[in-house]
This record gives sequence, structure tokens and C-alpha cells, in this order.
Amino acid sequence: MAPSEGDDILADQAASSVRSVISQALDEDPPAALDPEFLALYGTACWGAGRIGESLAADRLCLRGGRIPQSVHFRAAFWALHQGREALALRHFARFAEADPDNAAALLGIAYAFFYAEEYSTAAGVFRRLEREQPRLRSPAAMAAACEALAAGRTDVAVELPPLPDLPAGVADVLQIRLLHGPGAAAEHASRLCAERPHSLPLARIRCELLVDEEDFPGADAEAARALRRWPDDGVLWRCKGAVQSETEPSAALTSFTKAVELAPADPESRFGMAAVLRTLGRDTAAEAAYRIAIYLAPEERRHDVSGGSSVPGDLLE
Repeated sequence: MAPSEGDDILADQAASSVRSVISQALDEDPPAALDPEFLALYGTACWGAGRIGESLAADRLCLRGGRIPQSVHFRAAFWALHQGREALALRHFARFAEADPDNAAALLGIAYAFFYAEEYSTAAGVFRRLEREQPRLRSPAAMAAACEALAAGRTDVAVELPPLPDLPAGVADVLQIRLLHGPGAAAEHASRLCAERPHSLPLARIRCELLVDEEDFPGADAEAARALRRWPDDGVLWRCKGAVQSETEPSAALTSFTKAVELAPADPESRFGMAAVLRTLGRDTAAEAAYRIAIYLAPEERRHDVSGGSSVPGDLLE
């Protein structure tokens, strides 16, 4: 068998104690706080493996801890840009620029934040500075021209999306296509990349997630089964398998989601999925516990209907 690209370093036996620490902390009521440095390292490892949801959840927990490493601000800033949340991104990037006024990544982020805020002249100035000082960067020249045109009232401009640094090869491109053209187009692009790079776990993972999002359950089922034969210890793949099984095989789905939570304990999607099937199976107490953890990990993803018509109890949303 050819070597894999991007095998998840957090799925091996050496990392089982890390997962156990996180699981135990989350299972407490209320969840126990974890050391921010520990969470930052975990978030960085998840991000580098393409486990974006779990990385963002670890970073949120880190932000609650007070001592926030720069790596967390860095990921949070670029993810905020990806979502078009320019004010939040600007706050994060300003911390970098304050400590290092010549930080190219921070300046690029600041320029994009001003662009999203429609402060085109200011954005153009920062992009032009980067064009002069960082000629290896591709986007500043194009974005400077676009901002200058927009400042002059023109709208026929071509823009480049901000980068998502440090993700596995191909994953950022898939996410950018999803942002521009939706999950269907992103799934098609991911399929082409998977054909070119059949040994890439991150690409197989994101393709499976996109097929689930598109509700292409036969396609997602086939992709999950194929990928799990090669990577049987990947939590996201087990979560995708559980999502496929949820409607028709809730007991089997619970087994899959349980495996997903074991292998990716900070993944909120696996917790939401587990809660939904527990509710379907009539295990309301266990479902409420799973919902509480999911909402703790991703409070902005509060869902009032995640179980096919059975609402989350109101006290979970407080």
C-alpha cells in the first residue's frame, strides 16, 4: 500500500491519552477547563490534519481560558475572514500587527478586513505596501487594483479570496469553492482532487463531509466505506457514516457516532449527531447530555431541530 498523505497524527495509539483527557473534561458537568496551551497544540494538530471543525472547537475552548497563544489568534483571524466577519478578523490581526508591524500575514489579513468592510482606499494602501514589500505574494497586486477600482465606483473587478494557511494540500481550495459556488461544486472539485491524490486522508474526509451536506447519502456511504477501509481510526469518517445511517438505522448510527466521538472528542458535529439519534431512540437523558456538550463546543451552532422534528429542550439553550 502506498504511503498516505496527511494521515491524522491524532488517531494513533500514542495520542489516545490526549483524547482521553479531552473526553473526560467534556463529560464532566459542567465541562472542566483545560490548559490553553494544551488546547492550542491540539487545535494546531487538528487544523494541520484537516479536521477543521474540531480545531475550531479547541480554539474556542482555548479562548475561554484567558491565556491565548498566537497560533489561536492566527487561525481565528483567517477563519473569520473566510466567513466574511471582518470586524472580528481585524481585532485578531491588530494583535499581530501591534506586536510586529511588519508581519506580512497580519498585514494581508488587515487589508482583506478593510476590503470586506468596504473601506476600499485603506485596503488598497495596505495591499500596495504588501505588493512592494512581499513580491512573492500573489494576491496583493490584484486586490490593490480591485480596491482602487471599487473606490472609484467601478464594480467590474476580479477579486481573490483570502488564504487559509497551513491546511493540507487541496483542502483550502475546496473550502474556497464551497464559499463561492456551494457544496455541490466543492464536492465535485474534491472528487477530482481525490482521483489525483488517492492517498490523501484530508481530501477523502472533506469529500465525504460535502456529500453528506449535499444529502447524497449513497455517495457518502460509498465514500465513507472506502475511506474507512484505509483509515479505520478517523473520527470524521465515522461521523459521516453515522449521518448516512441516521434516518434508517439509528442504532447503527449511534455505534458510528460513538466511535466518532471516541476518536475526535472535540468535534461538535459528532456530538450533535449522537444527540439526534439518541433522541430518536428515546434516550432523552443521554441525548440532552450530548446536546449540552455539543453546544459547549459550538455555542454559535445552537440547533432547535437536530433530530428530525424533536426540538432541543429550552434549558439547553440558556
